[in-house]
Amino acid sequence: MKKSFYYLTLFVALMVGATVFSSCGDDDSEQPLPPEPDGIVYFAWDDAENKIVKKYLTEKIDTIKNTANSNTMPGGWYFVEDSVKIKGDINVLDDVHLILADSASLDVQGTVDGHTGRENIYIYTQSEYPNKIPQITITTREHTNCNGVNGNVTVNGGMVKVNSHGSSSYAVHGNLTVCDGYVELSGNYGVGGDLIVAGCRSLTISSSRRAVCGTITCKDSEIILCGDESYNPRYAYEEITSGTSSNYRSIIARFEPHAAVARRY
Repeated sequence: MKKSFYYLTLFVALMVGATVFSSCGDDDSEQPLPPEPDGIVYFAWDDAENKIVKKYLTEKIDTIKNTANSNTMPGGWYFVEDSVKIKGDINVLDDVHLILADSASLDVQGTVDGHTGRENIYIYTQSEYPNKIPQITITTREHTNCNGVNGNVTVNGGMVKVNSHGSSSYAVHGNLTVCDGYVELSGNYGVGGDLIVAGCRSLTISSSRRAVCGTITCKDSEIILCGDESYNPRYAYEEITSGTSSNYRSIIARFEPHAAVARRY
């Protein structure tokens, strides 16, 4: 009788121990996910990770509205939530950061005019835009000799189209850095400064005289930049050596067969 009671006690102790061990085991499926940080989501290039990454803005941000007059941006962060049209120039007094919501569009019928010409305009999106691509279109007025953008532009995503008019005008009168997205420039001159391509989904520069006046650098091994003397970029076939200055009228980005066009994050 004592032996039976002993074995019964041992059995119960083992079962209780097994239950406690099981409840303390690692079960990732039952662990709650950490909450997302506060702030507005946007995607930007990260030099340390060498790719586009998800970030969160906690600073003050202003929303851009429709206007029939010229607009002044003192600098800082701006949000484009819907379809916005600005009939007139945008006067940029300091560095500007533009976040485009999914399917948002900003149509500027004028010049994005940096006060000194050295201001920086950074463009971001809020996702990998599976539906309609957020877009910025800048078109200078006819019969003027105005640049599309006076300043430096960095594209982190979305679609950016700039069309300038005039015999000595530039689409971007400054440096252009493309980290992701679709970029189309056209005008008498394309980029007045340097062109740096860290990554992109599509890039086309069409000019009557010169596509890029400064140095052309491609940092993505899966992208080949090609140039041609003709205005039509479809015929661009000559590979451009990274880190050089080339007198081409048109430049496009070609992708190797194994190139990953999708976002790298």
